[in-house]
Amino acid sequence: MSDNKAAPSIPRDKENDHTQTMAEQRQAFVKQYTQSELNHVGHYSLSPEQTAGNIENFIGVAQVPIGLAGPVKVNGEHAKGATSMFLWRQPKAPWSPVITEVCAYLAQQVA
Repeated sequence: MSDNKAAPSIPRDKENDHTQTMAEQRQAFVKQYTQSELNHVGHYSLSPEQTAGNIENFIGVAQVPIGLAGPVKVNGEHAKGATSMFLWRQPKAPWSPVITEVCAYLAQQVA
């Protein structure tokens, strides 16, 4: 059923949309219309201006678990005994420890 109400518009600034102020206005918009707290989204080390041209309606960032595997010693035609470490992102946080352990094990087997 429709109540014939216009859908709310996401806050925008046609002149300068990639600012801290606009990000905060959109966070408040999300809170108002979803009753969701964005406790971590608003804490970030980049400048909203850096997202211009890549992110529309910037509101913040999400934490993504990352894992580390290695060291792996590489013996090849051009890499004689070079050691590498591998970082990767794992969006499914509950699986992250398992994937980290498997990748670390495989790295040891390859070395």
